[in-house]
Amino acid sequence: MAHVSFRHFVRIAHDEVSVGHPDAVKKILLAPLDKGYWYAGIKNPDYRFIAPFVVTNPKEKIELSKALASGYTLGSVLQAEDTMNSTIENLLGWMDKHAETGKSMRLDLFLRFSAFDILGDVIFSKQFGLTREGRDVGNAIATVTQMSFAVVFGYYSRWRSLFLSNPLITWLQILPMGHIHETAMKAISERQKNVDARFDVVAHWFKMLQEHPERLNLRNIQSQATNSISAGADTVATAMQTFIYFTIKHPRVLARVQEEIATALENGLCNTKVVTYADAQKLPYLQVCIKEALRFCHPVSMSLPRVAPAGGIEIGDRKFPQGTILSVNGWVIHLSEEIWGPDAREFNPDRWFREDAAELEKKYFIPYSAGYESCPGHHIAKLELSKVLTTIMRDYDIRQVDQNHVWKIKAYMTVIPDAWPVYLKKRNMND
Repeated sequence: MAHVSFRHFVRIAHDEVSVGHPDAVKKILLAPLDKGYWYAGIKNPDYRFIAPFVVTNPKEKIELSKALASGYTLGSVLQAEDTMNSTIENLLGWMDKHAETGKSMRLDLFLRFSAFDILGDVIFSKQFGLTREGRDVGNAIATVTQMSFAVVFGYYSRWRSLFLSNPLITWLQILPMGHIHETAMKAISERQKNVDARFDVVAHWFKMLQEHPERLNLRNIQSQATNSISAGADTVATAMQTFIYFTIKHPRVLARVQEEIATALENGLCNTKVVTYADAQKLPYLQVCIKEALRFCHPVSMSLPRVAPAGGIEIGDRKFPQGTILSVNGWVIHLSEEIWGPDAREFNPDRWFREDAAELEKKYFIPYSAGYESCPGHHIAKLELSKVLTTIMRDYDIRQVDQNHVWKIKAYMTVIPDAWPVYLKKRNMND
């Protein structure tokens, strides 16, 4: 990476500097700075639809986020746990079939299927059918990947106005945002008709709309739903893939994870078909492995731009004038040897047991971003990661088809690992 050669500051555009200084998180992400113009350029599906993510003014963004926050609380998300289990059980069914036949499995792809369906469970009380059918229904995943290319248009205002922000383009469904939008709209419409559904995320938003129409409108809800699908699925799927891939690549780590789960089983925990979130939280080593997966392979590849305020901003020995775009990249921060030590580029869960682990986590651990732009769905991600990964590690031995496979990723807006097919063997809970 450029920051390895050029240290703390790398100019990546005529008006933008990538900042890898240890103070970057505190002085840029945690400060109430305006977001860069790129955010305003990715209104989804067009300029009429405003989600908190695209609002560049901190105060306005915070106000809109508050109006949607009730749907993302841990209590609200936990209400989805039972329905989430059905998606996970579908995933386990496919894994059982591959274990029985001995055929290799694209586990990476099925983890993406389950991540997409779990979002449907949590937000709309409806799966999208990917895990049930074992295929990319409606090209949902392919569309999300295409959308990662489309966000680059956010930097080009002229083309953005013509294509990304144009309601006609949305109506014609020419670009991938239209397809994602229609998927979300259909799910919301069906959710509204389902009077027996639980009080899910969308229900919280509609309750707020009814009580405070001055704070929220229907298109805010529709846009936020679209963003939740397009941004949430692959980030969590990548974290799950990273955990499994590097755990099975490190036999010592794998043995400790399985030993911890075995001890939990002896104590009456983790013995349901799908492990409960409460039980998974009682596995400290597995939890730090999840944390290390999020650190080692940050699920978002793009930098997070902010604008230097009036009077400029000083970081380290540099001062940047007003209007300079300063961006922070999660990969740069998470793999910095200056911050994490000489083993920063190694997968090492034990780092989270060091004396300075709590301080490092507070200052530099940003898988869900930081400050007023922190990911609102982090509780959904934590619930999903804990349940899915604990259950899989308890129930299966996993071996790569190609033992010499080298981890490779494609950096879209989110990070997508290359295929890494595996063989599965069913484990007995008494193993």
